[in-house]
Amino acid sequence: MTKLACGILGLFMVLVLVLSACAAPQSPAPVPAPAPTPSTAPAAPAVGTGTAQQLVIEAAKKEGEVVIWSNTAADLDVIRRQFNEKYPFLKLTVWDARSAEITVKLAEEAKAGKFTPDLISTSINDTVDLMNLGILQDYSWPAATQKWTDQPKHNFYRSYITNLKVMAYNTNLLPKADAPKTWDDLKDQRWRGKAMISSSGDVNPLFMALIWGAGGKLDWDKSESYWRTVIQNARPLVQRGYPIELIAAGEAALFISAASITTQIMIDRGAPVDYAPVSPVMSTPFSISVLKNNPHPNATRLFLENLTSPEGLLVWSEAFRSLVFDPEVAKRSRIHKIVADRKVESILIPVEAMTTENLRRSASFWQKELGVRG
Repeated sequence: MTKLACGILGLFMVLVLVLSACAAPQSPAPVPAPAPTPSTAPAAPAVGTGTAQQLVIEAAKKEGEVVIWSNTAADLDVIRRQFNEKYPFLKLTVWDARSAEITVKLAEEAKAGKFTPDLISTSINDTVDLMNLGILQDYSWPAATQKWTDQPKHNFYRSYITNLKVMAYNTNLLPKADAPKTWDDLKDQRWRGKAMISSSGDVNPLFMALIWGAGGKLDWDKSESYWRTVIQNARPLVQRGYPIELIAAGEAALFISAASITTQIMIDRGAPVDYAPVSPVMSTPFSISVLKNNPHPNATRLFLENLTSPEGLLVWSEAFRSLVFDPEVAKRSRIHKIVADRKVESILIPVEAMTTENLRRSASFWQKELGVRG
């Protein structure tokens, strides 16, 4: 039993004795969050019913805010509105930054042994790197996550939303009938001068090696041969990140392996873009993790209880235009329906395949073929 749990139990027993002797019951005083030890992060306080829940809420009120660093931020007003309707006494502070910026800043703060954020939301491979640095909590996650699919066997993070790498195209420049329908279609020289590709998509070779492999082995030769042919034939415009707005503006007709999140945002805005039914495509999860010795543990607990609830996760699915890992929420998600209607199927790269060696090989090949430096 954690220290906080023992404290709550002891407080409850004292209250029982006091209430039996007094005619008018009194509310228990708020208990501040316990100070974590440097070596071992404390288990998160459980939010349940009655006294235990009220203690966490009162402690969270004193903390005043929860801080999240994320490189997936979109429509934050929608997220804040839903969160503050439930917890009006908490401020949700978000720093929207690139993964590299988040990692560098966390490394600086780790030296001091004190972190500014409570939570980190970033791509799964970046989260694995943070976990290996030993700065994430082995956390007691809300019970709702137990039914989520494709989760790690440990408790250092949870995958909550995912981004697909789809074949996006400009509907004014490319009729739907002419859009690619298979991976082999991308090798056609008709895309020369009409395609765009991202230098940030350096996991693509690993993904293709995975889906073309057999018996648990990656087929690097087939994957690298394929991508070399696609890049040599198409000679695509190389961009950093996933600037789908360039496709909407007509800078290219086809974005090879575009981000479904930003593509769907452009579609919702009425831009002339869509994604082709090429399958399977890579699913790149974003995970949520809690830092050791995070400054607002009780507010963090309330935030995660809300995020993992059906109503909270559905709001995140819409705000980020992303798929989710809760099967029940997926049935209600507009984004899941859109992807299904376009007949786009996705495959998740297992964490076991995202070794340092595999990621380095994939990135090195990608950067060399595209003529960029890492």
